[in-house]
Amino acid sequence: MKVFETLKKCIAVFALLAIPASATYVAVLETMAPKDVLSLEEKQYLTDVLRSEAVKALPAEMNFTIMTRDNIQMMLPPGKAIEECEGSCLVETGKNIAADYIAQGRVGRVGASLTITVGMYETAGNKLVGSFTAKSPDIEQLEAEIRKMAKNLFMKARGNALAATPFATGISAGPSTVAVKIQ
Repeated sequence: MKVFETLKKCIAVFALLAIPASATYVAVLETMAPKDVLSLEEKQYLTDVLRSEAVKALPAEMNFTIMTRDNIQMMLPPGKAIEECEGSCLVETGKNIAADYIAQGRVGRVGASLTITVGMYETAGNKLVGSFTAKSPDIEQLEAEIRKMAKNLFMKARGNALAATPFATGISAGPSTVAVKIQ
């Protein structure tokens, strides 16, 4: 009888694990920079670098969806350009496009060096969950700094999403195993 009850609990747990959780949407908005600092193509390239780093840190297999430039543009309110979003409207834009997290980089100049600050916000709580700043003499080295630092920023969404997942306690799942404590 005890074996039957244990088997019932295992089946219930596996059934719950089989139900797909809703995806966590992450939007990386266009990198902002004054026209005399970066060209449109350079800004788009740095945005693409940030998005590619987000995809690496937040894989689809873990139920993350990194929104594309076209996804974001399509979901913006009519008459609003993606380039208009920065500062206080960043979180509001994230809510408008149904993103759980929204990130954006801003490039500037300090002396002869390029600087970038990238911030990521949780849209539901209107809170900054992380950011990084880097400085380099040119765009190629700025790209290297972004690739080095972006993973840690995007991993914060991973930690927050896992903490918000029901059943996150008591069940641990790895690539090929599931462990359940049955009492």
